[in-house]
Amino acid sequence: MIFRKLRLWFVLILILILAQRHYASAQDNIRIASIAWNKDSSKLALGYDDGTVEIIDPTGKSLTTFHLNEYIAEVEWSPTDTNRLAVAANIYNPDIIGNTVSIINTAIQPAQAETILDGARGVNSIEWRSDGTEIAAAINVIDPVMGREYSEVRIWNASSGVLVNTTYLSITGTIDWLTGSNKIAAETAESGVLLWDLSNNQITPVYEPDEFEILFSIAWSEDGIYLAAGSGGSGINLQILNLVTGQRQILASDGNNVATVAWSCDGRLAAFYPIAEQIKIYAGETGAELQSFAVDRNVVLAWNSDGTRFVYGSNKTNIQFLSMTSQLLPTHIPTAPVLPEADNQEKPYAASKCEFGL
Repeated sequence: MIFRKLRLWFVLILILILAQRHYASAQDNIRIASIAWNKDSSKLALGYDDGTVEIIDPTGKSLTTFHLNEYIAEVEWSPTDTNRLAVAANIYNPDIIGNTVSIINTAIQPAQAETILDGARGVNSIEWRSDGTEIAAAINVIDPVMGREYSEVRIWNASSGVLVNTTYLSITGTIDWLTGSNKIAAETAESGVLLWDLSNNQITPVYEPDEFEILFSIAWSEDGIYLAAGSGGSGINLQILNLVTGQRQILASDGNNVATVAWSCDGRLAAFYPIAEQIKIYAGETGAELQSFAVDRNVVLAWNSDGTRFVYGSNKTNIQFLSMTSQLLPTHIPTAPVLPEADNQEKPYAASKCEFGL
């Protein structure tokens, strides 16, 4: 009898261990597709490739989760509201026209989604205007007459959801809205980087890639002077374009692809090299490499609003927080960073919240 009880306990413990391992393995397989800090760095949004959006605090503690479609293409917080989140959610089957752009009030539990776009072939990128009044999205649509797929950048009023502007572009990946302006940069498959000026509705070319260069990611610097472009292929892989002087700095051209670029508010540029499994930090003005560190091959990354914190991760169990000190060297944060006391009042958007510069 005692032996049977011991054997039963042994089996139960073994089942529990296997279940825990299976759960951990399942969590490892859920990839983070997008990550973003809110404006006061009090929480982050993570969009996963299973359609889940998770809100966490700066220690990694989960605050809430909700589900939209089959995978999350991008999450973007409002630049003026700590609780308002835009989400681009897609469906894996390209024949199903049901991809969406939604705005979520994360302060309400359960979180409530207001869908401003439903029925796109795919949503590739979303961006807020810096005053939080409008939101843009690069989407793929099907011509009802010709049956051909093409791209548009559409802009909606973020409060009413009313469509206020749209323009046709060749297949578009990343878009980035210049802080405090009417200009949107778009990374396109056929024409390189284009600049859409909303004040006169003119589209002008900014950069045309080399023959064997494939653009992956673009990002404006906070001051609007520099545009960073990350590429793949055998041509240029990372460059910074000065939009005032027209000059460009080539930071990498060795075939080591750059999948993601992101600026801090004080002019540092983070670039993710997936093949080399590295993130490198550069001084944007000079192009000097400041720091590099090893990462997984499929990470996403984001700076917080004042440039003092940095996060990257590849899945639910691998999210790393870094403190970016005034010496520009990353140090792992063992506990939650100290946040400024909240005054419960929304502050007007500022182009830069940096407390130190280069």
